[in-house]
Amino acid sequence: MRATWISSWLLFSFLPCAPAALGGVAPELHVQKADAGSGSAFNSIWMISTRHLNCPCGPSLGSTDFRFFRYDPAAGWQTADEARWAQDERLDAVTLVYVHGNRIEPEEASSRGLAAYRALLRNLPDSSPVRFVIWSWPSSKVHGPRPRRDAQTKAARTACESYFLATFLNGLETDAQLRLLGYSFGARIVSGALHLAGGGTLGRYHLMELKQRPANSVRVVLQAAAMNNQWWLPGGYHDQSFSQVERLLLLYNPCDPVLRRYPRLDPGCSGQALGYTGLGRPGRLGQDAERLEQANVCCQIGKTHDERAYFASETLMRRARETLLAP
Repeated sequence: MRATWISSWLLFSFLPCAPAALGGVAPELHVQKADAGSGSAFNSIWMISTRHLNCPCGPSLGSTDFRFFRYDPAAGWQTADEARWAQDERLDAVTLVYVHGNRIEPEEASSRGLAAYRALLRNLPDSSPVRFVIWSWPSSKVHGPRPRRDAQTKAARTACESYFLATFLNGLETDAQLRLLGYSFGARIVSGALHLAGGGTLGRYHLMELKQRPANSVRVVLQAAAMNNQWWLPGGYHDQSFSQVERLLLLYNPCDPVLRRYPRLDPGCSGQALGYTGLGRPGRLGQDAERLEQANVCCQIGKTHDERAYFASETLMRRARETLLAP
């Protein structure tokens, strides 16, 4: 029985600061050159890393120092900076930010992001250019004798990471076409960032200077979300998130053996994972419920907590594509 319990936490690949570590840009660039595959010649692929950042503290949260990389199909990943990013900004382009889950090493973040790019943009008809962003956060495995420590450490990091992502999104043009895709703990980070962008707080984290994006203008897909299934409801921890959302596709899997054990992550907090049950009592959202689409994906994904199973399902990727990229 104990062996089963321990193995469940060793498989817990989702899930306040984690070790900042992994400084330097070299690990981010250790990826083979490869054709990004799908999409228009006008698309661009970026990676933005927070792996070197400590979580800010104190009354002044201060500025952030993200690391930028741009993908060149001929030369691989190239270091860039915020000025180069700004040059690439086009209001006719869709900015799509993908946030990975837990236990993704720096070099894997880039390959996993390119897999997400190909899965989303394959079979995509002519559309607006896409600026695809891989959000690389410090999710490397935390080693130690306690199997639960890794998941708890990453769960604690998510509020800080939501602040980083919200700060980045707050720097975009308010008219930018913004799309967000999050998997597992990445879904939790996306959700927290939307909450902050809506004027909410996460503990000590809040946006100091909040840009007013048009209400209900962001399209979102959450896959296997490792967060409480009540957080989006009125009074919930992320209850300002829906103020930002135009459309939300929530893919949940009641067959997921890892998400089934989500309540054990923090025995003091009740509630199942959003990615395991779907949103509980959606009627409490009122008119906001019209912007929510939920889908039970057990038949397509089965008993696994593996993001690659989502990428391999053309049915699910088509639904995600329609939410994120359809006119």
